[in-house]
Amino acid sequence: MSARHQIIGSGRSFAVYRGRLRVSPFLTHYDSAAAKANRLDKISLVTLRSCMSCKTNFKSTGHHHRLCDTCRQAA
Repeated sequence: MSARHQIIGSGRSFAVYRGRLRVSPFLTHYDSAAAKANRLDKISLVTLRSCMSCKTNFKSTGHHHRLCDTCRQAA
């Protein structure tokens, strides 16, 4: 199960929730709901960071992503 999102349902009706808010349509398979929850978790981890090399701001997908695309290609 997902860390930030919760999957609620049974039988042929599953949905992804964040707290009490439903953030997905009702899905017919648990695996589809789990995949949706994982995608939403990855999206929610994107933050604005400063590049370690050139100091410009860029969208980072996590603490492991510390160089902007320009500096990453030059390395």
